[in-house]
Amino acid sequence: MEQRRRRYAMLRVLEMTGGRRIEVANLSIADVARAISTSPHMLRMMTAKRRGGKEAYREIPVAKADLLELWNFIQTSRRAVIRRTVGLEKDHGKFFINERTGMPLRPNTITQEIHILSQHAGLKNSASPHLFRHRFITKMFVALIEQHDFESPSDLRRAIISVKDIKQQLQQWTGHLSLSSLDRYIDLAFSEIEQVGTNRSVIDLHAELEALRAAVNRIGSSSLETSPDLAAQLLALANEKILPKTPK
Repeated sequence: MEQRRRRYAMLRVLEMTGGRRIEVANLSIADVARAISTSPHMLRMMTAKRRGGKEAYREIPVAKADLLELWNFIQTSRRAVIRRTVGLEKDHGKFFINERTGMPLRPNTITQEIHILSQHAGLKNSASPHLFRHRFITKMFVALIEQHDFESPSDLRRAIISVKDIKQQLQQWTGHLSLSSLDRYIDLAFSEIEQVGTNRSVIDLHAELEALRAAVNRIGSSSLETSPDLAAQLLALANEKILPKTPK
């Protein structure tokens, strides 16, 4: 049970942060708690690949529903492993831990877990944690295009060069020092918008709502007795979503 829930939490963190595997492995309980308690909800992530090995961090916007789901994992599955291994008094505070030793999870284990999951899913090509990062950055560009109503890839490229706020936002959310390395995602984002068209906002809202409802059902069936407040909060968030009518 703990392994299954850890794998699920791993997939969610990779998806919601676009973090590199070493960054995900360094996520802490304190980071999640801080993100839940602040508004807007910004999750602090270690930023790897800094010159000279300099320690750096960035903050990524994360939905409160996702953060509450991570907190439920901390309070149930993770806590149970810590209690039977290193003991609560020696908890090191890292979010992901080894199920047998209770020690922080190594980045290589994240790669192995994604490989195992891709095999079970019957994927022809083995997946890697970095695929989640590619998807995260593409979605970030889609949001940026829609927010500022850019009409072409060249418009966005000019804005990245000339508008300081956009440049800082991209560097903050992705952890990229060089913006030129993000250029390939611009065409991918415009291609995605063209394929989805005007129904995108409706699709996103439906997807978000279904994710919330799935979380409620999962918690209700597995650990409702230990976390009734979390289930209630997720359900309230789901009920707050008002979906527009689908265009005909």
